[in-house]
Amino acid sequence: MDKTPDYSELFLNAAKAILNADYILIGAGAGCSKDSGLAVYKDIAKVKAWEKAKLNYMDLCKPDWLKDDPSVFYGFWGHCYNDYKTKPLHEGYLILSKWRDELFSSFYKNKQDDVSSKGNNVINRIELKDMKACFVYTSNVDDLFLRAGWDASHVYRFHGTTFLWQCSKCVTNKNEVMKLPDDFKFQSKKNNVRFPTEKKKKK
Repeated sequence: MDKTPDYSELFLNAAKAILNADYILIGAGAGCSKDSGLAVYKDIAKVKAWEKAKLNYMDLCKPDWLKDDPSVFYGFWGHCYNDYKTKPLHEGYLILSKWRDELFSSFYKNKQDDVSSKGNNVINRIELKDMKACFVYTSNVDDLFLRAGWDASHVYRFHGTTFLWQCSKCVTNKNEVMKLPDDFKFQSKKNNVRFPTEKKKKK
């Protein structure tokens, strides 16, 4: 006897709610990244060289590495950056993008020129009256939604992103963020804890 629950009515009700919604807010966490083959937080530091150095995720995330040993800082974030740029998107991203395009296309067509590309606080920057709109609220720093075609102004990344960088030593423009070139990739060796950095000149 098949005891599989019948969710068809629930799916139908969910579909109706989406179709009738004025706005959709998609919440996305580590599961979205994992299904694309990316390591989640508890596994991201499971690299032989890091384990040998007795460094876990919490150790590697400390910004002090940038001052104490930049090669470790770039080793960790460089591996993350490379993985986030190369892992294929799973089907869920494409499904959500399709829903956005089919159900909310009028919003994006009419408001495309009005949306500022600076910052993440889209709710305060977009007039939502009488418009259907779709947004993403995510803890992920991999920007897979942007790779799936979402505009950055519609994606609120409350943990930030690996793809925007900021100078820690600049005297001017301290608040300026920079994006690495699209074809940039950290030069890495498998299971290496460090990436080469500029050597200090001997006095």
